[in-house]
Amino acid sequence: MEPSKSPRTTAEALEKLMHASHILHQHDVLDGFGHISIRNPENPERCFLTGTAAALIKSPDVFTEYWIKDGEPVKEGTFWSPYSEHHIHAAILAKFPEVQSVVHSHALDVIAYTVTAGSEIQGGSTTSGLKPIIHTTGFLGEHVPIWDIAPAYTSEHEQRNRYLLVNDYGLGESLAAAADKPSGQYPYHKVVLQRGHGFVALGDSIEEAVYNAIYTVKNARIQAQAEQRAILHPDQPIHFLSSAEIEACAPMDKDCIMKVWPLWMAEIKKNPLWQ
Repeated sequence: MEPSKSPRTTAEALEKLMHASHILHQHDVLDGFGHISIRNPENPERCFLTGTAAALIKSPDVFTEYWIKDGEPVKEGTFWSPYSEHHIHAAILAKFPEVQSVVHSHALDVIAYTVTAGSEIQGGSTTSGLKPIIHTTGFLGEHVPIWDIAPAYTSEHEQRNRYLLVNDYGLGESLAAAADKPSGQYPYHKVVLQRGHGFVALGDSIEEAVYNAIYTVKNARIQAQAEQRAILHPDQPIHFLSSAEIEACAPMDKDCIMKVWPLWMAEIKKNPLWQ
């Protein structure tokens, strides 16, 4: 299947961002909370972020453009996004030039895996219990890090404002660091969980970020069902993907993206909510 063309102009990027927002709502990844960004193809030092609930977007006019160097809006006096967590997107895009799009979701199916942790990994993050269990989630890798915002707070963050929102650039940089990988590996984790909050999904394209977010939620749902069955049937342990299978499935996932994208586009075009 012919791959989707990356947007070359601001107009194309904003249209794709609107479609991506609708797809993520259709698949219960975004509701009144959460958002998706895209790097400006005409100026990679800037990004666009959704400015209202994904399901309510009917025009590119609700998108705000930010500098990725500091998370500040490019133009003063323009529409200001009610989402204070635009720093998530700016900081991640600044750290990883390969990343073109970031999804931040509060999907409930994933939350349970953000509050259970395993061993410590690079950067002080810990591994989550979320593991790739289906062939379409090889992108999760052998472990998915959990980022805890608590150690990232400084004396400047008053106790009453420590409500787990990534609402300044320093916190965004701390989250971005949790997506880093050791030298010699793929430059970043495709998914990072946020303790008691949600997760971020990264992609080299907006389609990949959307795919990674949707299938992270699907993996969490299936894994939770498998864990319940394992409790009821102790003689039936869960069979996660092996290291070799993860390595083989990860590149296949990229091919799968453009198999499902036309279907997702057709679904949102039939949904009267966005017409």
